[in-house]
Amino acid sequence: MNDKKYVLIGFKLHQPYRIRNDFLEHRYKRINVKNYELGDYYFGFKSDYEIFKRVAEKCYIPSSRIILESIEKYKREIKRVKFFFSFSGILIEQAKNWCEELLDIFKDLLRTGCVEFLCQTYFHSLASLWKDKSEWIEQILMHKKLIKELFNYEPKVFENTELIYNNTIAWYAEKLGFKGIITEGCEKILGWRKPTYVYKAKYCENIRVLLRHYRLSDDIAFRFSMKNWDQWPLTAEKFARWVKSCEGNCILIFVDYETFGEHHWKESGILDFLKYLTEEIVKYEELYLSIPSEVIENLQPVGEIDVNDSETISWADEEKDISAWYKNSLQKAYVGLLEKITKYVKETNDENLIKIWRYLQVSDIPYYMSLKRGASEEVHEYFSVYKSPLHVATLALAIALDFEARVKCDLKVFGKDEFHFYYNNNYSGFSCISLKGFIDILEKINVESIEHHLYRRDFEEWAKFSLENEEVEQIFINARNKNLKGNDLRNFLILSLKEYLKNKNIK
Repeated sequence: MNDKKYVLIGFKLHQPYRIRNDFLEHRYKRINVKNYELGDYYFGFKSDYEIFKRVAEKCYIPSSRIILESIEKYKREIKRVKFFFSFSGILIEQAKNWCEELLDIFKDLLRTGCVEFLCQTYFHSLASLWKDKSEWIEQILMHKKLIKELFNYEPKVFENTELIYNNTIAWYAEKLGFKGIITEGCEKILGWRKPTYVYKAKYCENIRVLLRHYRLSDDIAFRFSMKNWDQWPLTAEKFARWVKSCEGNCILIFVDYETFGEHHWKESGILDFLKYLTEEIVKYEELYLSIPSEVIENLQPVGEIDVNDSETISWADEEKDISAWYKNSLQKAYVGLLEKITKYVKETNDENLIKIWRYLQVSDIPYYMSLKRGASEEVHEYFSVYKSPLHVATLALAIALDFEARVKCDLKVFGKDEFHFYYNNNYSGFSCISLKGFIDILEKINVESIEHHLYRRDFEEWAKFSLENEEVEQIFINARNKNLKGNDLRNFLILSLKEYLKNKNIK
């Protein structure tokens, strides 16, 4: 009998909220937009609804029913049929608003015990590449909470946005409790080795790395309808034979779910391919359809994956790096601006502003800005609904700048530099860029830290040189002159600063 080979077949589901094509035309007509109205101001929700309904009808629902039927067909067999899914929080939001039927099908799939859900970033963002990882971590925790509340399920395996991976990402994923992480099985990290084994992550103790077999995956995702491909037509029987011939014991196939019915239409035979694929795979004695967490439990790593932060990989384009989102100056300017205003946005404490900022983080927007040529250009343009990369860049940067101005207007008083609070000569973990944020910290930090900074005149210097605000500086001077201590000091500063901000709102 041949050695057992685990075959993992998984799907990524994500639809963004797309920025409005007509933003530049209508922005001057609606200058006085409230924070809770910004969604309609920046995004084309109506067209997003139409796109989602089309994709759900052509792909999500029929494909999911095929998978459910395949699982049910083999539920009493020794070799059961299994799949895994990774969907963004935005996709779930859209399904909740526009297609409850899809969520019901996923609940049915999960109840079979033959489906695994992965965790990812709620907003399908690039925040894992930011210097401060707190926003990225927050989005992961939001996603875990969503899956738990909606499906009563706790993901064990993590899939970062677009399979973006490096040693730091793996380290954080392990600290967050994940047992495994999937990424691209590209030659630049493997060398002579194969993607068809389980690996260990560098600098981690237990987390396992599962690698996508990109050639087999792309045979389905990109080449299925290519009549000039020397292997066309691709049948389930042929593909199963290729899987069987793979060296190794873990063959991971991972594609966009839209592959089945949207990228390749039903008329291409793609849905029939999906229907018969499992039948052809289970025919082979050594092939077992499985899920990531199961493989992690049953297989030991054969080596280590080492990816420095400067060599971060992804599944995008031929380069398999982050150039799909970070190559040209327009992309860098857009993503850089969203990262730069992180503290400002968070310190507004405005749920609407924070949500809009996170919608703007979606990786699709800088992806549409790509100016790559050749095959990569065709892929980027295929997924875009805009006239050109320059068109979407103009829209996105205009929206980002408009949003930044609104955030700073909401804060009223903000600085050029952050203020970092210390306690017992150690950094407290609290910092702020605005007076609003400063007040929030005053309400919860140890009062000894407040005394320390006040009587060292640190607050006065921050007000003078960063906020450039003499009135706020004078509030700190008054507190010092009164020789206030303890909660008397805390309360005086909070009340005085809140009164100042209240007066700032008076026209």
